[in-house]
Amino acid sequence: MLTLVIGGASSGKSAIAENICMSISGKKAYIATMLPFGEQAGLRIERHLKLREGKGMDTIECHTDISSIALKAVDYNVLLIEDMTNLVANEIFNPDAEPNADHAKKIYNDTLQIGQVCPELVIVTCDVFCGGTAYEPETLEYMRCLGRLNQMLATTADRVVEVWYGLATDIKGGLNEPH
Repeated sequence: MLTLVIGGASSGKSAIAENICMSISGKKAYIATMLPFGEQAGLRIERHLKLREGKGMDTIECHTDISSIALKAVDYNVLLIEDMTNLVANEIFNPDAEPNADHAKKIYNDTLQIGQVCPELVIVTCDVFCGGTAYEPETLEYMRCLGRLNQMLATTADRVVEVWYGLATDIKGGLNEPH
């Protein structure tokens, strides 16, 4: 089953996604996609580690090429990918990235590959279209890629949960139960 959890920055989507994972039995892993660049990133990583503390989730670092964890994924019943926002940025802005590559399609296909070997896949992603209006061309490319990826994932997902201010609503699948 594929569950997509989407929300704005600091909306509470990570906590909701972790709660969803904890409600599913079996061995769990957290796929950490954030590159530890700078103090802010370090603080966010530390905060997420504290949120997961004592929950029995293994951590697998994967900053690019999500399909590279497929061999590890078979050992788990539940995977939480945290998050697509970072993964897309890492892929697009990777100096070794193929020019003009269709990053959204690659990440989508690689994610589906992981979903085929793990029964429960929970993905966190951000709605980046809630903010400003003037962006550099590179940022617009990133936003378009993430938006397209979010659309593809939402179409495929069995369940889509939207999070605002810590409140979750099932917008596809689910029972609109509070989390």
